[in-house]
Order: sequence, then structure tokens, then C-alpha cells
Amino acid sequence: MPSLLPIHRRRHLAAFFGFALLSACPGPKPGPSAAGGSTAPDSAASNFAVSDSSPAFTNRVWKVGRSSGVERGMLYVFLGDGTLLIASAHGTPSLGHWTRSADTLTLIEEGIAHPAVMRRATADTFELTFAGRGAPLGITFVPASAP
Repeated sequence: MPSLLPIHRRRHLAAFFGFALLSACPGPKPGPSAAGGSTAPDSAASNFAVSDSSPAFTNRVWKVGRSSGVERGMLYVFLGDGTLLIASAHGTPSLGHWTRSADTLTLIEEGIAHPAVMRRATADTFELTFAGRGAPLGITFVPASAP
């Protein structure tokens, strides 16, 4: 199936999310001192280890699969350092922040805090419910597939 995005838009989004995912990866772990031996990491895989304290939903590209008020297909990345990346086919990618306290995840976009209750966080589903004016807003994220 051909993409609905023009080629220049697809390249822009691919570069944006590629940078986001690479910037989320920690650098090599320091090795023993020069007096004690090599400074190389034990394996190449250690460069991509995520901290045990990072929530499972971080450092992944999520796509809106279902929502009562957000466009399906929008992409969200919750980086382990608290950075939030949001992109859609119809707008310029944006940066924000996120914080977590117990089961509350707060997204901060353009300086406005949007607290949400985390309903489910599994390997294939991440579900949030935002309370606000009017009816609650639900968003179900699924892992985004590579373009």
C-alpha cells in the first residue's frame, strides 16, 4: 500500500524519530581504569541497555491506535529522560515533557500540564485516560511499525 505522506515528509519523520531513539540510548559504560585494563564495553548490546528504573513504555515509538479525541496514527515517544516527542502526518513534530507519579502520567505540551491515569502498560498496549472539561479522553497506543 503506498504511503499517503510525500517523500520529503516521510524522510523528515524518519530522521526525527531516528534521532529521538538514538538520543535515548545511553553511551558506552565506563570500563576499568587504564591501569586495570580495557575501557571497551563488554558487548555491543550494552550500548542499548535501558536503565532498570525506566518504565516499560519509554524509549519506544507508540502510535495512537484508538482514541475518543486524538487523531489515529499520531506518533508519541516518551524518552527515558522525560522528553516527549509528538508527530502526525498533518503537522510539525513537537517537543514536550512528561512526568510520572504512581499511576499518574502528566504530559506537558506547550507549557500546559495534562495529567492522565495510566490504565494499562504492556508490551503491545499503552492506555491513558485524561480527565478534563467534559467527557474523559481515552488514548490507546500500540507499537508503531517501521515505515
